[in-house]
Amino acid sequence: MRFLTGSAIQTQVKRISRRQGEVRAAVAYWGDGATERTGLSEKKNPKQVRIICDLLSGACNPGEMRALMERGIRVKTLDRLHAKVWINGNDVILGSANASRNGLSGTGDDARANIEAVFLSDEPSLSQEIARWFDDQWGTATRIDDHILALAEDLWMRRARSTKRAFTSTLVEKLRNPDPSDRFFLLRLIAYRESDISDEAERYLDNEGRQQYSAEEWQAFGDEQPCYEFLLTDPEWDCPPGTVLMDFTCQTERGPFSFNGFWQIRDCPPVTLADTRLILLTKLPHFDGYSLSRSEVREIVGRIQERVAQQANQPGFFEDIDMDFLKFWDSERSELKQRVIARVVENARKICRAGKFDRDLTLRAIQQCKEEGPWLADYTRYVGGSIYQHGNHLKQEINREIGRRVRVGVGAKVVTRSNGRPAQEDIADEIIQSYTPFASFDPAAVVEQ
Repeated sequence: MRFLTGSAIQTQVKRISRRQGEVRAAVAYWGDGATERTGLSEKKNPKQVRIICDLLSGACNPGEMRALMERGIRVKTLDRLHAKVWINGNDVILGSANASRNGLSGTGDDARANIEAVFLSDEPSLSQEIARWFDDQWGTATRIDDHILALAEDLWMRRARSTKRAFTSTLVEKLRNPDPSDRFFLLRLIAYRESDISDEAERYLDNEGRQQYSAEEWQAFGDEQPCYEFLLTDPEWDCPPGTVLMDFTCQTERGPFSFNGFWQIRDCPPVTLADTRLILLTKLPHFDGYSLSRSEVREIVGRIQERVAQQANQPGFFEDIDMDFLKFWDSERSELKQRVIARVVENARKICRAGKFDRDLTLRAIQQCKEEGPWLADYTRYVGGSIYQHGNHLKQEINREIGRRVRVGVGAKVVTRSNGRPAQEDIADEIIQSYTPFASFDPAAVVEQ
């Protein structure tokens, strides 16, 4: 048995991969260029290779797995796989290195590589034991088809984008869990087609309106007008003074959009003129310490333009975007959440209709959903991390809602303790940590519509 680190790991992986005999690799994550990095590109008989990865983790490059499959290599995916094992005959590599640039470093990659360590063994009894373990995992793993690849590509792209959102993730977390002592508590996104204010509004601002501001504030406006105008109508907003507005405008119906900074609604009533109403604003240098970089502006603009494109075939296009920033940012997440929950409820109803109801209905419905690639991808995307790692508040939130919606969806009566409170079953190695068992369900509630 030998202990290997650094570039020696890649050297031995290549040796095992290239030589004759069946190669079995249970390696969770594969990166760009892994086919060449592992030596599998030089395997004369690709049909002698079997690979298990965790493709729906979002951390395994689907393009690389597609390339391996196109060579004739058999590839399966196994949820929660975290192993890094290579086998060929009696040779076994067992350690920490993924099939990525950081995991398998050549001599020129050392500066950017992870610090990895593995054992290399040629002991027959050990290789046979590990080969049996691999075959067991292969039997439970899922064959990768075009549908799973498409899901994985979507997860991979979203993960790549999320690594560039330090501002967004920090700010959104702050908005989701506001501190009552925060100076700013409401943030609204406004995106609209730019137009000049009316002559009446301009006259007001040049005279009486200017008196509402200090000289420094007025100077900071430059050519911008510190108000929103509602011609011939009353403002429809439910936005109290103090609300901060993230302002974007465009010159044409389809953009491009420009970011005009943060503005705050002043603590005064709307100004009522003869033919218009004005809401006065104060310009802010930042939102409670957060300033937008160019890349962050591009990210938000991209989402605005996606929404505009969705409106393109709708009546009244172009419609302004005027909504709470958190709801704007989380709109996709809201759809994901509803889709995830609805699928579990439907599986629970099907179980009841099939006459297979038992006290563990919620757990069984979730377990069925886990076998469905689209559901698993949606759930993983929603919680934004490992589906088995507890302590994630997004998991706690959606899991509680799943339990509640299943109970309502089947008209269940819960099992109660001696004190009359609902019973609770703890569960290990599952998406959920616990669930409420059911005593019965209402057949009328699960009739197929």
